[in-house]
Amino acid sequence: MAARFVIFSVEKLQQALDDYRFFYDQEMSPYCWLHNLLQKRLHLISSLDDLGVELHRDFAGKDIRDILLEINEQLFTLSEAHFQRYFESYK
Repeated sequence: MAARFVIFSVEKLQQALDDYRFFYDQEMSPYCWLHNLLQKRLHLISSLDDLGVELHRDFAGKDIRDILLEINEQLFTLSEAHFQRYFESYK
């Protein structure tokens, strides 16, 4: 997430999460909060700026849905590798 988004105001992000009545664990990274919020409420979000977030300059102009799809694919690949390494060996 941090390679694609820049959180310039954690306070604005927290306020947006509260406004959307969106649960977030304060012990986790704000980038986790952002990922979960975008996954569930992207259709309600009109501006990343309202969240205290902007796209990293390397991703400027790219559709947020495409960015989220890439992130989710990477997370899936990582989780598959984790499963194969730690759980499949117990079969």
